[in-house]
Amino acid sequence: MRINHMERQLRHLARRRQAWRYRRFIIRQILGGAAHQAGYMAAGVTVPVLWH
Repeated sequence: MRINHMERQLRHLARRRQAWRYRRFIIRQILGGAAHQAGYMAAGVTVPVLWH
């Protein structure tokens, strides 16, 4: 009974770790895209400011 409980807990932890990895991947994708767009916007704003 004790071993079964530990095994179930390990399986649950593995599933949570997998979900966390997936979530982190998605967050990185979203943040990467947002940073990319922010970089373009910052460049678009900075260039006119520097020229004037």
